[in-house]
Amino acid sequence: MTRTLTLSTTLISTLITLALTTPLAAAQTMNLIDDGRTVESLVEFQTQDDQFGFHTRDSQPSRSFSNWTGDANSDIIRASADAHMNSLISSTTLLGSGSASAFADYDVDSSVFTIAFATSRHTIDFSIDTTTTFSLIARLDATGNAQSFARVLRDHANGIVLHEYFANNETRQLNEQITLDPGSYSIQFRAESSIELHTPASQSGLATYDAAWSIVPAPSTGLIALAGLIPLTRRRREHSLK
Repeated sequence: MTRTLTLSTTLISTLITLALTTPLAAAQTMNLIDDGRTVESLVEFQTQDDQFGFHTRDSQPSRSFSNWTGDANSDIIRASADAHMNSLISSTTLLGSGSASAFADYDVDSSVFTIAFATSRHTIDFSIDTTTTFSLIARLDATGNAQSFARVLRDHANGIVLHEYFANNETRQLNEQITLDPGSYSIQFRAESSIELHTPASQSGLATYDAAWSIVPAPSTGLIALAGLIPLTRRRREHSLK
């Protein structure tokens, strides 16, 4: 028992030493700047005898950075499209799941074109005041005429791409740690299916994402927890020596 306690004390001392030699960080948060979350769907067709069909839907959160569930569905005789999103947001963590599916059919006898499009775009712009490490954990899936991706950009949603991960006709698992300097950034998760037919065919696509973007706790957090272990370890060691 004494040996076990000695090893525990040594381990704790080592962890405390590492924590003390690592610069302490203040509480780290994201300053949320712009909410670009949206789901959209669009379907359209035209025939040689001038029959025409068109339908589009879109949806955005009514309040920026609120927890949100959104849907957009469009359906006509030759095409359908569907987009969905669930999202939870805080100053330290962004959680998002979304899907986009589309189907289009081109009639060999009468069609001119058929279009189906769906997108689920989870985009949040933010800034940080100190160098911060983030964890990106995600599953990206895509089959058929669809793709899913995650991106980290500098400045804003149309800024410089720093990190980018795609899934095309595959499943991709992400478990990344990304360190960003003080500044403004954008984190994006997107599922998208897009079909445009001008020759006889029937096509479909489905893309999904399940993603988490969160701040990795600073070393000082671990030091606070370890500090509470020291008196307990000392008491146990003193008791075993009596």
